[in-house]
Amino acid sequence: ADLGSGVLHWSVDNYGNGRTPIMGGIIAAFQGHHAAPWTITERGFCNNVWKLCIPFGIPTVAAITALTGPMTSMFFTVFCMMEILSQELHKWSHMSAKEV
Repeated sequence: ADLGSGVLHWSVDNYGNGRTPIMGGIIAAFQGHHAAPWTITERGFCNNVWKLCIPFGIPTVAAITALTGPMTSMFFTVFCMMEILSQELHKWSHMSAKEV
């Protein structure tokens, strides 16, 4: 999850803009975060992680579960949960110890 997140983060930080086809919204959000990083700390949990629930949420986990065995399913379920939670952990990195 860290490698995938790192590659995605590096690429959208450095290439494209909000008008880039398909990835424009993600690129704009990532680049906007670097212009105003404190705004992430003002979001509640659901508002902070909902966009990651689209690619890593219940439909993805359900599809993996239907197509694989229990061990593979468990691996990808934990992977998807950690990917979603990484956004909240990232928010905490922008907060003081008292705020967390």
